[in-house]
Amino acid sequence: MKIGMMNNPQMDLLAEIAWAYKNHFEFMDLTLEPSAAHPRQVKLKQTRRALREGNLDIVGHTAYYLPLASPLETLRKAALKEMRLTLKVFSELGATKVTVHPDKSIPFALGSKGVWEKNLESLEAIESLAAPLGITILLENMDRTFNTTKEIGDALARIP
Repeated sequence: MKIGMMNNPQMDLLAEIAWAYKNHFEFMDLTLEPSAAHPRQVKLKQTRRALREGNLDIVGHTAYYLPLASPLETLRKAALKEMRLTLKVFSELGATKVTVHPDKSIPFALGSKGVWEKNLESLEAIESLAAPLGITILLENMDRTFNTTKEIGDALARIP
């Protein structure tokens, strides 16, 4: 077993990595999102060095609030564009596993089945972005859709 910690994305990422190392954590659940850890803010060279020097593995963690099932297709595509950038940065940092969160979106606009389908559409797109980078996508169950073993099983049957 390994003991890890999630960084606070509102704090300086390099300081969070140093703190994890100093406190003997073995990996980081590395969250890349605003306000201080957006993928565009990550200093790749320094972050790779800090992770290596701290002997810290990482599991990537994406922003939980991306509109992956938005009824507005332009917003859903923007979320996928953001995901592409995030996956690229995770890949450059050496992550081989990245957590993604389903979007509960707006059920009255799409219905529960529509939200389910939009999430699966987005997850299929994310999987196709992640696979060439050597990244396995992890699906986090939350207080929204994809929160039962049946729903997760059905999703995994469609997207192995």
